[in-house]
Parts: sequence; structure tokens; C-alpha cells
Amino acid sequence: ASVVSRRLSATSWHAEKQQKLEEKARGKAEKQISAEARQAGNREQSLKMMRLVADSRLWDFPNWSAIFEKLTSSPDDVAAGSGGSVQSSAGRPSGPGAGAGAGAGGAFGVVVEEDHLPISNSVRWRRQVVAGAYDEESQDIVRDLSYVEEKFIVVLWTAEEFTQCVLEWEGDDSCVQQAGKSLQDAFPGFEVTLLLVGLGTYLGKSKNAGNRDFRSAVRRLGEGEETATGAAAARKTNKTQQPTPAAVTKVQVDDSLTALQLLCPKLRVRQTESVYETARLLFQFTKSIAHDPARKADSTPFSFYAEGQSLKPVKIDPNGVGCGRAWQQQLRQIHGVGHEKAAAVSQAFPSPRHLLSACLQCESAKEIDQLMTRIEVRRGTGVMGRVTHVGKDFGRQLHRYITADDGRMLIDGSGVAGGDGGGGVGVVRGGAGAT
Repeated sequence: ASVVSRRLSATSWHAEKQQKLEEKARGKAEKQISAEARQAGNREQSLKMMRLVADSRLWDFPNWSAIFEKLTSSPDDVAAGSGGSVQSSAGRPSGPGAGAGAGAGGAFGVVVEEDHLPISNSVRWRRQVVAGAYDEESQDIVRDLSYVEEKFIVVLWTAEEFTQCVLEWEGDDSCVQQAGKSLQDAFPGFEVTLLLVGLGTYLGKSKNAGNRDFRSAVRRLGEGEETATGAAAARKTNKTQQPTPAAVTKVQVDDSLTALQLLCPKLRVRQTESVYETARLLFQFTKSIAHDPARKADSTPFSFYAEGQSLKPVKIDPNGVGCGRAWQQQLRQIHGVGHEKAAAVSQAFPSPRHLLSACLQCESAKEIDQLMTRIEVRRGTGVMGRVTHVGKDFGRQLHRYITADDGRMLIDGSGVAGGDGGGGVGVVRGGAGAT
């Protein structure tokens, strides 16, 4: 019996020890999972987890190979000057000469994947998510890799495509507006951006094409290469043979963009002119989307009232210093009230409570007029200074302003606020809500 008892106690001891080891391993794994989750929420790590998904038809887009190289090249490779080829996750290489003409500027190191997207020449984003869990059998961490599609899409258009759509009309709307509506309706819940590449450069070249040809003809005429008759014939031939610029003007483009954003308020329009600007804009989109969860987590509400950033804010410290200025600023919201008149009222009644108590003691309109007309307003200093009194009209407005029960009642029939140097624009309303 004693031997059996000792064996049972030894078995129980080993079981307890094994259980403690399993609990220790589980706790260590949970700490590691929590640490990995915090690291994934880091801004720098979240950018590495982003994937820019480009449509496979973008390789036919002008200068996309140079844009692709700018996006995928890491800053270390650029600093080392390796000039080697860069390969996306889809396996499409871009050689050393692919970035020719990209201009100055560094690389961005974005991970680009290739896929066949529903909209041609479009770009989307997906976030790589790694979820870890502790496995009881293997006593190890099992990681599950998944992707989350982000609700953002960018559609790239060339300048030629956009100007052609400006000239094409379908009913009352141009082709641009029809395309904007179709993009907005095709992706409900998405933030769609239309990126116009090289539009300003294209319009500038189209505008100056005729001027350049005319100046060259004038220079040839001045050098004596042609007679007067020959020059006229040359000008006529020049007009018929010169390359015809696009029949669209900058005014038409601006009007079309304005109508597009009015009809499609959820559609954003951006413009770039060079390879580097396009790559930088796509990188900015990637960075902003990657940091969005961390930004939302950091946007906790304040437990205090932050200082206002509006025009001429009045700062009041905990000791009450600044209340007089705030009271004067409030009085200057009334039409026709300047600095001198507001200072006179605040000197006679240091706070709205003092003015309200005095007004409530008045039982007739005559007493109200007497109360207000006793306020002296000093204008100027020295021998040029003079003393006037508050008028009856302003006194009655001030009485309505401080005693009205309806916060929506207009105290000034003109409907103008701000006065000569007042602190705001709008209609001043009376009642407790205004005071």
C-alpha cells in the first residue's frame, strides 16, 4: 500500500509539473502574440504590410514602367546605385533603363502586386493581416495569413483620353461626367479617385503648337528665303499642313472638371505632370491608408476644451483674466458696435450678469432708455477727445439682446452683424443662448 501511495504521489507531482509547464508556455505564447499585434499596429510596420494592387493592363499605360520602378525601388538600392532590376510579387521585372526620364527624387519601396482588376488602369490596396493563436497539441504559435481589401481605388487616365472625353457628349452630360457617374456607381462605399496624368503639359503643348509654326514662318520670311508671293503661299501651306492641336481649351477642361465634381461629389480628381509626381502620389495614398487604423486609434476625445484657432480668439485663464475681453468681443457682434462703445458698456456693466440684473429692474421703456443713455462713450484722447452717450436704439437692442427668452429672435432688423471691427459675421440673436 505504501509503494502504491508513493507511485500515485509521484504521478500526481509529474502531472502538476507538466500542467505548470504548459501554462507557462501558453502565457509566453500569449505575450508573444500580443507583442506581435502591437508591432503590427506600429506605423512603420503597418506600411510594410500594405500591398498596392495594380491592374495588369497598366503596362500599356505611358511611363508606367518608370512609375513602377520608382514605387518598388527601396531607398537603400537607390543610395547604393545598384541600378539592378526590380521585380514585383507578380514576377514582372523592370530593367535599369525603365526609370529613364523619371527625374530627380528618391524611391519609395512599395510592394506592388499585379492582378486583373474590373476597371482598366486602376490601382487598389490590400492589407496583410497575420493572426496568431496558441495550439495546445503542438504547444506552439500557429499564424494565419490573410488579406483585407481596403475601400480605396485610383483610376489613371492619360491627357489624351480625358480631352477626348471632354469633346464627346451623350445627351446633356459629357463623356467625362458619364464616366464619373459610372465609377461612383460601380464602387459603392469606396473612395474613388480619378488621376489625370500629364494634363497640364498636354494643354500647354496644344496651345503653343500653332504659335511655334507661325514664328518659324515669320523667321524664314525675314531671312529672305522666300519672296512675298512665296511667303503668302508658304503661310497658306503652313496653315493646311501644320499638326492640328486638340480642339479643347483650358476653359473647357476646367468647366468639365467643375461639373464633374458637382455631379459626382464622392469622386476625387487629382493631377500629376511627371513620373515622380505620380509615384509620389501613389506612395502617399499607400502611406495614408496604412496609417489609417493607428490614426483612428489615436484620435481619442480630449478631456478638456482645446484653445480655439478661430479669428481673434479670447484666452481666459483659470483666474478669470480675460473675461472682460470676452464680454467686449460678445458686445461687438451687434451691428454698429465698435471698440469704444463695447468698452463703455463693459465698464458700466462688468459682466452680462450685471447688465441682466439692471435690465430686469426696469419696469417701463422710459426706465430702459434712462438706464442705457447714462452710459458714456469716450471717443479719442486729449483735446480732440469727446464724450457721447449710448443712443436709444442701441439701448433697446442691447435690452432685447440680454433679456429675450427666445434665442432665435432677431435683435437687429438689418440682419447684419460684426459692426466696425466685430468678431464675426452673421445675424445676432437674442436670448440666453446668445449670452
